[in-house]
Amino acid sequence: MRPLNSTRAPRSWPLGTDPKSAAARLALGDALLRINQASAAIAELKAAISLGPAMRQAYTLLARAYQKLGQTREAGLALQKERELGQAEIKARQTEDELSPSDSQQPLPERPSTPKPRKLQ
Repeated sequence: MRPLNSTRAPRSWPLGTDPKSAAARLALGDALLRINQASAAIAELKAAISLGPAMRQAYTLLARAYQKLGQTREAGLALQKERELGQAEIKARQTEDELSPSDSQQPLPERPSTPKPRKLQ
């Protein structure tokens, strides 16, 4: 196995199992970003987003990659999209909570009656 260095990016290791995996693309983008391969990371993170558009972490990493390249406008747009997804998740959870009965709204199960103790004579 070759040692990992910053001149050669790890382009295929997580994708060997499924090139259409958003999680694998995200992992590869993260790894590329960690070894200062921001341009390559952007490509992988965009691929992750196209496969899993609700992946908030991909937008966060994408913003970081754009920031490393000095592309502050694109970084801001990626962070804005991440925030929008976060707000949508919160609203979805609130709606789900409103639709499903909470524990306090459900009646308690009937308690089986216990026989009264007999007096010993």
